[in-house]
Amino acid sequence: MATNTTASPFNGSDPFALLLNSTGLGINNYPSINSNPLLSEPIPLDVIASWPSPNYVNPETKHPQMFAWELSLLSLAAVAVVLRLYVRIWMMRPLWGVGGDDWGVGIALLFAIGLTTVQLNSTRYGYGLHIWDVKPEWIMPMRKMAFCTQLLFVLCTTTTKLSILSFYLRLSASPTFRLLVHSGMIFVLASGISFVFVIIFQCSPIDAYWDLTLPKAKCVNESAANIANAVINSLCDLYVFSLPIKDMLGLRLPLRQRISLVILFSLGGVVCIAGWLRVWQLTCVLKRTYDNTWYGPTMYILTAVECDVAILCGCLPALKPLMAKVIPGLRKFSLRRLSGAGLTAGSGSGEGRYKGEGKRDWGYKWRGEWAWDGEKERCG
Repeated sequence: MATNTTASPFNGSDPFALLLNSTGLGINNYPSINSNPLLSEPIPLDVIASWPSPNYVNPETKHPQMFAWELSLLSLAAVAVVLRLYVRIWMMRPLWGVGGDDWGVGIALLFAIGLTTVQLNSTRYGYGLHIWDVKPEWIMPMRKMAFCTQLLFVLCTTTTKLSILSFYLRLSASPTFRLLVHSGMIFVLASGISFVFVIIFQCSPIDAYWDLTLPKAKCVNESAANIANAVINSLCDLYVFSLPIKDMLGLRLPLRQRISLVILFSLGGVVCIAGWLRVWQLTCVLKRTYDNTWYGPTMYILTAVECDVAILCGCLPALKPLMAKVIPGLRKFSLRRLSGAGLTAGSGSGEGRYKGEGKRDWGYKWRGEWAWDGEKERCG
């Protein structure tokens, strides 16, 4: 009896065919016979045929760039958070008086540490190598790392933006400004929760995201979900960092304080630019190249810039009392310079006004944050 066989569309000598078959995944079981199990995007057969033979001994790598950028950025963010908590706890108020924005940025740092750890750990499984140099047994752990990276990125950026917006509530008692801040907090929180659920349940069952051998698994369009997340996150960055600019530019400040504000806004601009560059790089990785494990590290570095520099920006304003001790000239930056700018919160108690000789209440208004100069004085 003649046996009816279907010819495989792959040449058995092609490295991609060997990689696909070694996973135990049958050609007919995969959603698309021309799909890349690292990306789930169709790959033309002529592209696969053009790949060189795998180099598992000394492959070209981007690992040094990843480690240098990510560890440096995380270190800056960690130092900023530690100094901020030092100012809050030991210089300005007792531990039980630490604000929600302070705890928020601390939690964001924990997510940033987890994000950096996962991204750097992915280098053990071929991330930073050309796709043809990725060993077949690395596919599942690499996709696990990608899953965790997506989740931790959303948690880190959401927590950081909520912390910054919470700090903004100290800036002004203006109902309009506070409404804009609360609206931003609601949108950031809602979008963050939404994308957490999208990431977790993007495949059914959940582990189908990394286990490509599961039969009858269904997944959403990964590219569309990731790009949508990146775009919305970048729009939120732009909103958060531009919110106080109008009022800040109206301040009549000495040159030194203007320079400080320019630096602060410049760092916020870096976060926004990094976010949009990440959107562009993510589109390239998911849509314009098949060598995504080679071009992906640039996206990971931009992810670290967006997360860690945002944490740094959120901490810098709170370091004013510490800088006032280190740089004596900053002590001239008192509340009286700002009282005519329309940003102070009022004159009642609990709004940063000092009570009595050498004492302050533990309110959360911006008036007291920036006016504090380490001296025993009453701010009028």
